Amino acid sequence: MRCVKAPRVLVMDGGAPYFSADWPTYSLGRSPQGNLRAFMGVFELAQERNVDRLLFLEDDIVVCKNAVPRMLNTQVPDDSAFVSFFDMKELPYGAAAGMYKVSTMGKDGRGYWGSQALLWPRRTIDYMLAHKHEIFQGQSKHSSDCLFGYQLLCSPWPRYAIHVPNLVEHTGIISAIWSWIPKVNRKATNFPGEGFDALA
Repeated sequence: MRCVKAPRVLVMDGGAPYFSADWPTYSLGRSPQGNLRAFMGVFELAQERNVDRLLFLEDDIVVCKNAVPRMLNTQVPDDSAFVSFFDMKELPYGAAAGMYKVSTMGKDGRGYWGSQALLWPRRTIDYMLAHKHEIFQGQSKHSSDCLFGYQLLCSPWPRYAIHVPNLVEHTGIISAIWSWIPKVNRKATNFPGEGFDALA
């Protein structure tokens, strides 16, 4: 497996970082705009930097050993919009290792849930930015996963790929955005643990 080096950027949805970071830091405004606009801001930054793909990681995860090198060496299938390294509802527990393709709206039609760790190819980034006005017409400033899933259903890639084993675990139990919603499963279906070596 080849070693892939990639620039790292910390993007904040409004305000300044509340911790010391030695990565380049970008703020998307003085106050939070919601995860939908923040996500689109990350796409715009990726497009401006002319990247060929984007590994997007949220801040509420733990990863297994060598997760990032494995992610950077993963190829997005030609018929898939992106690859997710986290899954909380599509696959059964104990699924065999592999790349599973599912509808961008999920098996239940409510969208893919969880943007914890996603690999986006440039083609999909360009598509999403070309359709951002339709995406922003959605009813929520936070449900980027559901709104993206709906938009991608009309794209040349109406499916996405789930990497098993999952390489990250979600650390949150109660949603910071949807705190009034009853607790649902927010844990990965197939995370082998922080000690698992993704390159072994």
